Amino acid sequence: MKDLSIFNQFARTDESKSLRQAGNAVIYTRVSTKEQADNNASLDTQLKYCEQLAQKKGLDVVEYFGGTYESAKSDERKHFQKMLNFVKRRKDIGYIIVYSYDRFSRTGANGAYISDQLKRQGIVTISATQEVDTSTSAGSF
Repeated sequence: MKDLSIFNQFARTDESKSLRQAGNAVIYTRVSTKEQADNNASLDTQLKYCEQLAQKKGLDVVEYFGGTYESAKSDERKHFQKMLNFVKRRKDIGYIIVYSYDRFSRTGANGAYISDQLKRQGIVTISATQEVDTSTSAGSF
């Protein structure tokens, strides 16, 4: 039995192949308090870093989402839900760019669940300030 290709159906597949190859992205920015809006985590600062990352990675930003003074205690934030609905409807979005992962979600397990569901649809969340390759197992963890 020299041809082992029959076993390929049982082999692990590279999850990154299922990711959308589109170079389109959305940017999501958020501050929880006025103090954050006034310091280096302001919406303008977050936007600047996110746009720099998009440019560095050759991504086209097609939409911007953000909510001033939206706490991440729950993932029911108005602008967050609007962004999620947008990327799920559009089949050409491959990335959500955030300033840092805690700007995306602080709900722990629910945030991880949302990220996993997005990844299953081919959408990856990337951070402008935290270099993590979410297409790998270690990066997902």
